[in-house]
Amino acid sequence: MTYDPAMAKISRAEFLRRLDQAAGHARSVLDGKPENFIPCLSILARTLEGEDGMVLMMLAVPSFDEDDEKHEILFQCGCEFYKRGEIPVAVYFECEAWIAVNPPPGVEPRHFAGRKEAIVIFGMSLDRQHQSIVSIPVRRDEEDRMIQDGPEPDFKREGAQTPLLAHFYRGFFDHVRRKFGLGENK
Repeated sequence: MTYDPAMAKISRAEFLRRLDQAAGHARSVLDGKPENFIPCLSILARTLEGEDGMVLMMLAVPSFDEDDEKHEILFQCGCEFYKRGEIPVAVYFECEAWIAVNPPPGVEPRHFAGRKEAIVIFGMSLDRQHQSIVSIPVRRDEEDRMIQDGPEPDFKREGAQTPLLAHFYRGFFDHVRRKFGLGENK
């Protein structure tokens, strides 16, 4: 069987349904009141026969704080996923994050005094037609365990972009490029 580019397509409705599933996974982890949230990727994998399945990759890594660490880890995840021989139609990334409203120029959210802790779920389709973010506010209880902060609904923004998931796809396509001798990955 040969690859047909239409096999990598996902409808907006399906993309958002899978994003909601990833947010549901994050909320179920929070129900257990974890001390830390292990970053993970939920990948909608499609076989060349057109069958869909979800692949969960837990990123149990010693450090996931700095951008260069995140970029390298996600790139390596894309490289590893290539070995499955499936198409990563959409990727959803769940992780801890700091949210800051109007921090001073040059101040990262994690260093801003008014920051809020959250679990964020980023989603991106292979063709980048669908990109969204869900943010679940969290706080720490008296035992320093994470719990969802308040009954207010999650923040959801369709069309929001994150460069992080592009690193996963770069890792995946780096193998495609090398397999077919398509030049350098820039």
